[in-house]
Amino acid sequence: MKSILPKLTTFFINYILPELLTNKFQLTGKAHDPHSNDAEDDNDDGIFCLCRETAYGSMVACDSPDCPYEWFHFGCVGLTEEPEGEWFCSQCVQT
Repeated sequence: MKSILPKLTTFFINYILPELLTNKFQLTGKAHDPHSNDAEDDNDDGIFCLCRETAYGSMVACDSPDCPYEWFHFGCVGLTEEPEGEWFCSQCVQT
């Protein structure tokens, strides 16, 4: 058991930890719920927001049916809490 522990530690540090720290895991997201894994998935690559990252943390949906991003991380759009009523991203407000 002692001989495998250093190998596992090295593997964790070199491969797992960087993935955790940079949010590179690919999550599958649905147009109405970025954390869902339903078969009706519209966003197959699980990429959302202006930052083009995966779903994580608190997110808000743009209410425009034509929004190319669909979901946004609060921090990326300057929110600290869920907005009341309809919310549109800056790109959809301009169009």
